[in-house]
Amino acid sequence: MRMHTMSLRVVAVLAMAASVLVLAGCERAGPLTGPEFAEVEGREAIVFDSGEVFIIDGDRFRGVVGPVTVLESTVHVRGWAVNVAAREGATEVLLFSGGELIGRGVPDVERESVHRHLDMELTHPVGFRIVVSREVMAGLDQPLEVYALHDRAGEGFAGKLRMPERSRCLLEKLPDDSAECD
Repeated sequence: MRMHTMSLRVVAVLAMAASVLVLAGCERAGPLTGPEFAEVEGREAIVFDSGEVFIIDGDRFRGVVGPVTVLESTVHVRGWAVNVAAREGATEVLLFSGGELIGRGVPDVERESVHRHLDMELTHPVGFRIVVSREVMAGLDQPLEVYALHDRAGEGFAGKLRMPERSRCLLEKLPDDSAECD
């Protein structure tokens, strides 16, 4: 996982009726080409080219990665993610391999079982699906991690989701169709 240390000021601005965080005075080695893991004001964060910052706070999130479905040319990674502190579903889910973004999805599937499991009323869908080319997945040699993002009023947080062993096995043994993951 690549980590950058940044000394910065965080400035809130209003852009297209949505609050976003913008980095000013950011010091880093080279331009960001996608979301990067970085240290922001002493805390680990996911930082986007646009300047959006999502502080990693695992205590805020609950969620699970799975099931995983391997098709002829694509891999479908499903799961659910909730920011329990905000009592809302994640706004986006990112799939990383060794700190490099390889897939993303937006929760758009209703999951009534999650509402019951967490014993909370959620106003937005919490179920997600990330679709990645099987070719991309087969070429990976770094551990996989899935992070949920939640942005509310310009305050962004992220949390790593739990990946059961069967899901991890299916993803990490591609393209071996004969892999035993039970």
